[in-house]
Amino acid sequence: MFKQLNNATAKPVAWSSYTAAVLWADPHIARQMMAYHLNPDINAASRSFDFIDESVSWLISSFGLNQSSTVIDFGCGPGLYTQRLKKQGTGTVVGLDFSQNSLEYASQQADRSNLDIEYHLGNYLDYWCIQSSFLYRPELVTLDKYVICEEEREWTVYNWLQYFTLDMLRSELEQHGLEIQATYSDLRGRPWTDGDEIAVVIGLK
Repeated sequence: MFKQLNNATAKPVAWSSYTAAVLWADPHIARQMMAYHLNPDINAASRSFDFIDESVSWLISSFGLNQSSTVIDFGCGPGLYTQRLKKQGTGTVVGLDFSQNSLEYASQQADRSNLDIEYHLGNYLDYWCIQSSFLYRPELVTLDKYVICEEEREWTVYNWLQYFTLDMLRSELEQHGLEIQATYSDLRGRPWTDGDEIAVVIGLK
């Protein structure tokens, strides 16, 4: 048991393992993640519904989205953004996600609302789980590591998060002939102030 605990709390090398798909492939976990996505009042798996409404309205007005526009939502989940984009007049809306459970829900909701949206694809028992959080200061990376022990198996989930400064973004973009054309505090178009979130508009130099 001590060896298991020691291994469970060991700090991995940055980006040494990527397991995001586990959260969406397991039928039971996917249902729990879906419940968080569909909760309109909390910013957990998704933003609150009020935030999403504001965000979609800002995207439509800022980029002039209309019947001739084509939009794809990478990681669309249960279609919270795609449905709103289509309802507000965006011409072609495509959602892409690796969760079959999320896509089935999104498709059902689109059918019920008669929305022509194109969606494309990517059981645990009682167990003990140890969560460890790590900070990689030089890389500006954080990690939430979950070691889950069940009767039949032991498995690990790594949830990495990369942070960027504006200078880091500019440096990476310049290598590909791109530049930051506008900077905001969030995806609702709020004026830029230094904080935990950032939204940028990127274009060719």
